[in-house]
Amino acid sequence: MASRLKHNGYRIECCEHCDDSGDYLCIAEKHLITTDAAVDKLCADMQLLAEHLGVIFDGWETRIDPG
Repeated sequence: MASRLKHNGYRIECCEHCDDSGDYLCIAEKHLITTDAAVDKLCADMQLLAEHLGVIFDGWETRIDPG
């Protein structure tokens, strides 16, 4: 997943086991100009990637810079 995200312009902050459950946490960062279309595409792209890799996409956290 980290490799695919890097290929799509993301900077990987963390990609490692979370705990003894075997779950992974992958935190990727990318600067994005927010528009409704950009956010919709981001969500759809992440969901498709997660489905392709057999993992769960549980959303994102975001910083908003008002400019």
